[in-house]
Amino acid sequence: MRRASRQREHPATASNLFRLWIGIGMKSVGGGQAVQFYAFEALVTERRWLTHEDWVKSWGLSQVVPGINVIAVCGVTGLRIAGLAGALASLAGLLLPSVIATVAIAAVYARIAHLPGVAAALHGMFIAVAGTALVLNWRVGRPLVAAATERGIPVAVATVVIPIVAGVLVYSGRVPVFMVLLGGAAILALGWAVTSPRHA
Repeated sequence: MRRASRQREHPATASNLFRLWIGIGMKSVGGGQAVQFYAFEALVTERRWLTHEDWVKSWGLSQVVPGINVIAVCGVTGLRIAGLAGALASLAGLLLPSVIATVAIAAVYARIAHLPGVAAALHGMFIAVAGTALVLNWRVGRPLVAAATERGIPVAVATVVIPIVAGVLVYSGRVPVFMVLLGGAAILALGWAVTSPRHA
């Protein structure tokens, strides 16, 4: 009932997606993690155009395609919500303020890069973005862990261990990121299949 009310108040149209992503693009100082945070809040929590499961599927798909995954998830979610028009509107909304801001900031940075404290300020911003990423990953990952727990201890353990092992492998630089992603997907899919109820 509540979900239907939200959808009537904010219909999932291409024009509304364009306006929504412009707002996200203007607020998303800090790059991809900030975009993820605001997009998740807007699409899943506030307007409820996507379920949590829809978001996870879209985000997971965006990790295994070439290019910038934030742009990929923008297009995939727009496509899921309002078709091709929704995907194009979402991409236009995200990229328009980003391009304008990037050009303006690059021009300003070229003039102030030599000033004392600028590098330290950028490091502080990076640390804040890392904190935002932790909060977002916790919010998105918590329901996944809960769902995995319902499948049994092995799947729950795998859900917790996979990100730790993936982080170590990526940090080591010995395994390509896409191989780590595919490996994690394969392991969890196998666990899910093994714990699925058998039907006669």
